[in-house]
Amino acid sequence: MKHIGKKLTGMLLGVTMAVQMLAVCAAAEEPVFNVGEGYEKVCENQRLALYLNETNCFFAVADKSTSKVLYSNPLNAEEDVTASNRYKMELLAQFAFDYRQTDDKSTSYLNSYTASVRRGNFEIQKVEKGFTIQYELTNLELTLPFSVELAEDHITVSVDFSGLEGKESQINNLMLLPYFGCGDTSVNGYSFVPDGSGAIINFNNGKNSVDSYQQWVYGNDPADEDTTASFIGEKASVPVFGSHSDNGSFLGIIEDGAPQAAIRAYTSGNLTMFNNVYPSFAMIPSNTLAINETVKNDVFGTEYLTDRVTVKYYPLGADQSGYAGMAEIYRGYLAENGLLPEKAPEGDYGVLLETYGAVKKKESILGFPITVTKKLTSFENCMTIVGEMLEKGISSVNVEYHNWNSAGLSGKVDGNPRPLSKIGGEEGYAELETYLEQNGGRVYLNTAAMTFQNGSMSASTNFDSVKKLGNITVEEYPVTLNTVAPDTSQKARLFLSHAKLNTLLTRMFQNFAKWGNRNLAFSDIGNLAYADHSDKQTVFRQDGIEQLNQTILDNQASYDSLLLHDANMYSFRYAGYISDLPTESSGYSIADESVPFLQMVLHGAVKYAVSPVNMSSEPQKAVLKAIETGSELSFAWIYEEPSILHNTSLNTLFASDYRLWMDFAAESYQKASSALKEVSGLTMTGHECLAEGVYQTEYENGVRIIVNYNDTAVTTDDGVMVNAMDFIVIGEGE
Repeated sequence: MKHIGKKLTGMLLGVTMAVQMLAVCAAAEEPVFNVGEGYEKVCENQRLALYLNETNCFFAVADKSTSKVLYSNPLNAEEDVTASNRYKMELLAQFAFDYRQTDDKSTSYLNSYTASVRRGNFEIQKVEKGFTIQYELTNLELTLPFSVELAEDHITVSVDFSGLEGKESQINNLMLLPYFGCGDTSVNGYSFVPDGSGAIINFNNGKNSVDSYQQWVYGNDPADEDTTASFIGEKASVPVFGSHSDNGSFLGIIEDGAPQAAIRAYTSGNLTMFNNVYPSFAMIPSNTLAINETVKNDVFGTEYLTDRVTVKYYPLGADQSGYAGMAEIYRGYLAENGLLPEKAPEGDYGVLLETYGAVKKKESILGFPITVTKKLTSFENCMTIVGEMLEKGISSVNVEYHNWNSAGLSGKVDGNPRPLSKIGGEEGYAELETYLEQNGGRVYLNTAAMTFQNGSMSASTNFDSVKKLGNITVEEYPVTLNTVAPDTSQKARLFLSHAKLNTLLTRMFQNFAKWGNRNLAFSDIGNLAYADHSDKQTVFRQDGIEQLNQTILDNQASYDSLLLHDANMYSFRYAGYISDLPTESSGYSIADESVPFLQMVLHGAVKYAVSPVNMSSEPQKAVLKAIETGSELSFAWIYEEPSILHNTSLNTLFASDYRLWMDFAAESYQKASSALKEVSGLTMTGHECLAEGVYQTEYENGVRIIVNYNDTAVTTDDGVMVNAMDFIVIGEGE
């Protein structure tokens, strides 16, 4: 009986403790939020709660896991005495926009507060998981639905444009939730923007006299650009943005409307006393056409580019922090939506060799100028280079072959290109392919499909090129580096119409497969997206992306692997290898630091390489950047002496003599491989700045790699010493 009594006592004690623990857990999971006067709870789930102020249409998202609340608008907006009246009103709005009457080319500005809320011209409709606000924009005689829906770990915010077609007023550009989750001058934190590898803009960084950050998602659209010059700098490859601060942190993911979106960010003192980041959307296509040197004409389209814009806002959870937490969320989002490759990357840590088969060069023969084809690297030469790399201990070499066919050398597109006989022809290619496969690598033949300079049987410069509004051919010239102006003395780059592009690609895949080439590299597909405003057929940028993706997916049986340059998000899922993945941002004045957000998203899902190390002004730093960002090394080499490139289109490859770089490449490979071989297929889980010029990257197996870019040795706070311009690996595989 004593034993039974002890059992009962123990059971009762256990039940009591369990009840107490459940009560504690319930209390921890259900914090009481004081979101502010006037807010009422609309709905909630296990983690998040959505509140709405029905008087001013402000809303708030409370996170039970962090006890943080993110607000659509700052609660202390009235304290901003520096903002102009326009921005004081914008602080109270859910969206702002510029608009015009369809028969007028001048534009005006409004926002949801001044156009609707202040006048009481709005209607709130609550639903099970959120609400919709019908904003009656009296000035425009339009009603614009704005919806917020609560999901398990995020909210979905959308604006519906489907009812605006055919109206006399047009909304040209929309700025969505410009002050969501913002912080004032008393708040510590930063905005995250997707420039290049990623960049952060510290709150209150004192850069209120410099330009704000603004960058188009997926890069500039040449069909909607006013300039004829190609863009200099990195681009925004992913449609995301975020904020990390004392007030709470979030990642915004643009879904509907991403190809026409731009990311904007400001620091306190730019326009208001708040630090903010948000998306804006071009809703109507437009550009400025030059009639002559002094007269310009603004041209607008007549159709909205999309029926809806949608952004998902993910509050960072208790176990997520900063841009590393944002990358974790985005990686999960891509995987969940089938936007990453289905198979994990294969093979050990390797190197990408970019080489060039031939080049066109003007020479004088008997006093007559003539253009000849000069061999740079034959397929046999390439085997020689790779053989020396293997002898030096550089393994898993992949080769990207440029300038290997006559169409490419002539600036043309061709649905059935064949290797030049001058560099070995199809037989030489087959030997190189076999040689690389036997040694754990692939050969990717680089082809331009979306861009061309000269007409051919496959594409006419007139009928098959993309047009701006006004049916004017889009021409893009290379930039003169010293003036950053278009060099019109050079041949312009044209863009292939979408109908022609998809037909050409299908032929290309089929013909390549017939003669045995199943690994392709594209210098434009994956990183270039454009609209076409041809009178024959208008294709918006989003539609062009979808058509291209479908063509590639339809032809998957015709290829084994695709190598893409600096790929945009929509092409991640079919990328077998990504080259030239940026390791830094563009260096906008307002930004404070580059971060490897892209690499944190992609590592373990697809292999990627840095831009060629030998073309860097600081090769040693470039190698350390590869180690910090988990990237494979890349080298751009040719077999012939680089002096042959003088006065050719490849004259920038002045440092391409592989003989001069082989020892450096071998040493660099050994360093990078020793650091990354154990983590090459793993997820990157963390990244942080430990000190000035010292960065730590962490992987899912616990390995930490610390890189020191300083000229002197540095000892970290936890006692780890890293030599000057060196790195150290801590954890498994040290």
